[in-house]
Amino acid sequence: MRIVDEIADLMNKYGLSVEKKRNTVKRTHEELPISLVVKVQSSRKSAVIELKPEEDLLDSLADLAESGEDIEEIVDGVLAELRDVAIEVSRCLENTGYKAVLKIREGERDVRDHLEEVLEEYSIFEEE
Repeated sequence: MRIVDEIADLMNKYGLSVEKKRNTVKRTHEELPISLVVKVQSSRKSAVIELKPEEDLLDSLADLAESGEDIEEIVDGVLAELRDVAIEVSRCLENTGYKAVLKIREGERDVRDHLEEVLEEYSIFEEE
Protein backbone atom coordinates (compact mmCIF):
# COMPACT_ATOMS: atom_id res chain seq x y z
CA MET A 1 0.00 0.00 0.00
CA ARG A 2 1.30 3.46 -0.87
CA ILE A 3 2.13 5.71 2.06
CA VAL A 4 -0.41 8.32 0.87
CA ASP A 5 -3.11 5.66 1.04
CA GLU A 6 -1.97 4.61 4.52
CA ILE A 7 -2.19 8.23 5.72
CA ALA A 8 -5.65 8.61 4.19
CA ASP A 9 -6.78 5.38 5.88
CA LEU A 10 -5.42 6.58 9.21
CA MET A 11 -7.30 9.88 8.90
CA ASN A 12 -10.44 7.99 7.92
CA LYS A 13 -10.15 5.94 11.15
CA TYR A 14 -10.54 9.23 13.01
CA GLY A 15 -13.78 9.81 11.13
CA LEU A 16 -12.25 12.46 8.93
CA SER A 17 -13.16 12.94 5.31
CA VAL A 18 -10.00 13.04 3.26
CA GLU A 19 -9.03 14.52 -0.07
CA LYS A 20 -6.09 12.89 -1.88
CA LYS A 21 -4.17 14.46 -4.75
CA ARG A 22 -1.03 12.73 -5.95
CA ASN A 23 1.35 12.95 -2.99
CA THR A 24 -0.82 15.17 -0.81
CA VAL A 25 -3.48 14.21 1.71
CA LYS A 26 -5.73 16.98 3.02
CA ARG A 27 -8.36 16.84 5.68
CA THR A 28 -10.52 19.83 6.60
CA HIS A 29 -12.16 19.75 10.02
CA GLU A 30 -15.95 19.57 10.02
CA GLU A 31 -16.43 22.19 12.77
CA LEU A 32 -14.10 24.87 11.42
CA PRO A 33 -12.40 25.35 8.06
CA ILE A 34 -8.92 24.38 9.27
CA SER A 35 -7.03 21.74 7.33
CA LEU A 36 -4.37 19.20 8.15
CA VAL A 37 -2.19 18.79 5.05
CA VAL A 38 0.40 16.04 4.57
CA LYS A 39 2.78 16.41 1.61
CA VAL A 40 4.80 13.27 0.92
CA GLN A 41 8.03 13.19 -1.05
CA SER A 42 8.47 9.48 -1.71
CA SER A 43 11.80 9.88 -3.48
CA ARG A 44 13.26 11.52 -0.36
CA LYS A 45 11.33 9.34 2.10
CA SER A 46 10.09 12.50 3.82
CA ALA A 47 6.85 14.30 4.50
CA VAL A 48 5.71 17.69 5.77
CA ILE A 49 2.65 17.89 8.02
CA GLU A 50 1.00 21.33 8.22
CA LEU A 51 -2.06 23.03 9.66
CA LYS A 52 -3.67 25.58 7.37
CA PRO A 53 -6.58 27.90 8.01
CA GLU A 54 -8.91 28.00 5.02
CA GLU A 55 -10.04 31.27 3.42
CA ASP A 56 -13.47 31.26 5.09
CA LEU A 57 -12.17 30.77 8.66
CA LEU A 58 -12.73 34.42 9.61
CA ASP A 59 -16.34 34.27 8.42
CA SER A 60 -16.96 31.00 10.27
CA LEU A 61 -15.49 32.38 13.50
CA ALA A 62 -17.53 35.57 13.17
CA ASP A 63 -20.73 33.55 12.66
CA LEU A 64 -19.99 31.51 15.78
CA ALA A 65 -19.20 34.63 17.81
CA GLU A 66 -22.45 36.29 16.73
CA SER A 67 -24.41 33.20 17.76
CA GLY A 68 -22.91 33.38 21.25
CA GLU A 69 -20.69 30.32 20.95
CA ASP A 70 -17.47 30.08 22.97
CA ILE A 71 -15.21 30.34 19.94
CA GLU A 72 -12.01 30.09 21.99
CA GLU A 73 -13.11 26.71 23.32
CA ILE A 74 -14.14 25.53 19.86
CA VAL A 75 -10.82 26.62 18.31
CA ASP A 76 -8.86 24.97 21.14
CA GLY A 77 -10.76 21.71 20.65
CA VAL A 78 -10.31 21.67 16.88
CA LEU A 79 -6.59 22.47 17.13
CA ALA A 80 -6.08 19.77 19.78
CA GLU A 81 -7.85 17.19 17.62
CA LEU A 82 -5.87 18.10 14.51
CA ARG A 83 -2.62 18.12 16.53
CA ASP A 84 -3.38 14.59 17.78
CA VAL A 85 -4.03 13.36 14.25
CA ALA A 86 -0.82 15.06 13.04
CA ILE A 87 1.17 13.20 15.71
CA GLU A 88 -0.43 9.88 14.71
CA VAL A 89 0.36 10.56 11.04
CA SER A 90 3.93 11.44 12.01
CA ARG A 91 4.30 8.13 13.88
CA CYS A 92 2.87 6.23 10.92
CA LEU A 93 5.37 7.89 8.59
CA GLU A 94 8.32 7.27 10.90
CA ASN A 95 7.31 3.62 11.37
CA THR A 96 7.53 3.16 7.61
CA GLY A 97 10.95 4.79 7.34
CA TYR A 98 9.89 8.32 6.43
CA LYS A 99 11.22 11.48 8.02
CA ALA A 100 8.23 13.53 9.18
CA VAL A 101 8.50 17.29 9.60
CA LEU A 102 5.74 18.81 11.73
CA LYS A 103 4.92 22.41 10.84
CA ILE A 104 1.94 22.74 13.11
CA ARG A 105 2.90 25.83 15.12
CA GLU A 106 2.83 28.19 12.15
CA GLY A 107 -0.71 27.14 11.27
CA GLU A 108 -1.83 27.34 14.89
CA ARG A 109 -0.42 30.86 15.09
CA ASP A 110 -2.36 31.85 11.96
CA VAL A 111 -5.57 30.38 13.37
CA ARG A 112 -5.07 32.18 16.69
CA ASP A 113 -4.42 35.45 14.83
CA HIS A 114 -7.78 35.01 13.09
CA LEU A 115 -9.40 34.21 16.44
CA GLU A 116 -7.96 37.36 18.05
CA GLU A 117 -9.17 39.46 15.13
CA VAL A 118 -12.71 38.15 15.51
CA LEU A 119 -12.66 38.49 19.30
CA GLU A 120 -11.53 42.12 19.03
CA GLU A 121 -14.12 42.89 16.38
CA TYR A 122 -16.88 41.14 18.29
CA SER A 123 -16.03 42.81 21.61
CA ILE A 124 -16.26 46.23 19.88
CA PHE A 125 -19.59 45.15 18.36
CA GLU A 126 -20.92 44.15 21.83
CA GLU A 127 -19.90 47.49 23.37
CA GLU A 128 -21.84 49.57 20.81
